[in-house]
Amino acid sequence: MNKMLLLILLIISGCSHHNVTDDEVIKHYYDNSVLYNELAKQSCSQFEDLASGEIVEITSNDKKYPIIANNLKQLERDSIYIDRRDGECSLQLIYFGEGAFNAVNVFYLNFNLKNPKLYDDKTDKASVRDKMKRYYFDMPLSNGWYFSYETY
Repeated sequence: MNKMLLLILLIISGCSHHNVTDDEVIKHYYDNSVLYNELAKQSCSQFEDLASGEIVEITSNDKKYPIIANNLKQLERDSIYIDRRDGECSLQLIYFGEGAFNAVNVFYLNFNLKNPKLYDDKTDKASVRDKMKRYYFDMPLSNGWYFSYETY
């Protein structure tokens, strides 16, 4: 994902007074896993002919793809990014992002990641707590979905 695009999205969305936790994102996924799986099915089938490396953004207000837009609304997500690499569909939803000065923290829900950086409970907790370090991990959820965390 383009870092500049992410920063612009965070600025546009404004500051949130509610700090989202990783547990909230994970619970939201599991509470809505059937809908997330339907979103993946619809998104990937709609863009089977997408060129490798091309990224398409669909928003919850999109009129051209109403089924995908409706799923996003039901999930209370603003947009989804659809990508194809080596013929494989992958998806990314920015669940929550916050930034101040030189630090940005973002929670994602990703589908069908290539080469995920898997979360390691023993070594990653300290890195997550140190908000000044650049850090990234992916935690498998189910059916090809991952909870991903990034700070930079």
